[in-house]
Amino acid sequence: MWFPLLTRNKAKEHCAVCNKELIKFRYKPRNEWGIQGMLCGDCHVIKSMEHSGHTESSGSKNRHQMAEDEKEVSLKCGMCDADFDSGSEHLKAKWQWNMDTNLILCKRCYSSKSKEYEKRINYCAVCGNKMSFFRYNPKPKWKIDGQLCRRCWDNSNIHWKNQV
Repeated sequence: MWFPLLTRNKAKEHCAVCNKELIKFRYKPRNEWGIQGMLCGDCHVIKSMEHSGHTESSGSKNRHQMAEDEKEVSLKCGMCDADFDSGSEHLKAKWQWNMDTNLILCKRCYSSKSKEYEKRINYCAVCGNKMSFFRYNPKPKWKIDGQLCRRCWDNSNIHWKNQV
């Protein structure tokens, strides 16, 4: 009695473009494509690229043209707006610095930002002593940027308790 529930008698579907049998994944085409039926993954990708304005071959050309255009455009440092020479080294900002990761920095700005970040992470924001293994985050109402050592955190906590 329960056996018919396990076997689903669905009609087999085929891709509307290449007529490949759709087993697991099927994609619905957009209305503006003018295709009736479902698509396989390959055909869906091809049709979406065609209707977005480029095909696989023109997409690679666009990437190549963009790379040539980037070479022609003079690059500037994201912090100091200094122009990069053809031989100068430029580096991308790290995600930990809370900056745009696509931002390009000159070597001088990169090293200064790196030193600033290391100081912020490894030294107390109030007293400037080197942090031990235990670090304390200040409460938002204290408006302190960085981490604190235990002594400074306790002093700030007592100070703010007495103020209230």
